[in-house]
Order: sequence, then C-alpha cells, then structure tokens
Amino acid sequence: MNFYLIVRSTFSAAHKLRNLAGDEEVHGHNYQVEVFIKEEKINNLGYQFDFREVENYLKNILPDHKFLNEIFDFVPTCENIARYLFNKIKEKYPIIKIRVWENERYACEYEEDTA
Repeated sequence: MNFYLIVRSTFSAAHKLRNLAGDEEVHGHNYQVEVFIKEEKINNLGYQFDFREVENYLKNILPDHKFLNEIFDFVPTCENIARYLFNKIKEKYPIIKIRVWENERYACEYEEDTA
C-alpha cells in the first residue's frame, strides 16, 4: 500500500529565452508547482510527512520574484526548472514526480527513470 502526498505551491519569476525566431523579451510567469511525494510508512497519527513542513521547505527553495537567468547556471526553461526543483526536493523528501505550470495552459512534468 502506498500513499502519495501532493503539495502545491506558487512563485512568480521572470526569464528570457531563445527560440527559433531569436531572443524573447524578458517576461514573467506566475508558476505553480505540484510535488508528489511517496509515503511508504504512515505513523500512529496517520501520516509520514506534514503538508505544512513540505510547503515551508518549498517556499524556501522556490525562486520567488527573481530573474531566473541571473540565478541559475542553466537555461531557465520549464523543463530545466522542473528538473532542478526535483533534485533539490529529493535531498529531503522521497519525491517521485514534479509538475511545473508556467500558466494555466502549459506545464512540464519531471520524474526520474526507475529502471
């Protein structure tokens, strides 16, 4: 039996990307992040991880109100942001998947191969 804890958080940030037409203008997104954590054993209180503890951890690592090109050493695409956040969260929690939304239409999901 497995339980999956899902925690959602948000952050606002700006970035600039290259596309087929050249450089984009600096623009921002109100990102939404969904983190999926596997709970293998629940305690006598009925849970393994506290939602608020995970949410507070997320708030500390999310780059809220930052210009992403200046703080990351990678191109700040939705894909790269998802992988970066996954690896940061993996340092503390048994994350299985992350979903990063740039807006209500576009998202990227990242999980590591288990094989």
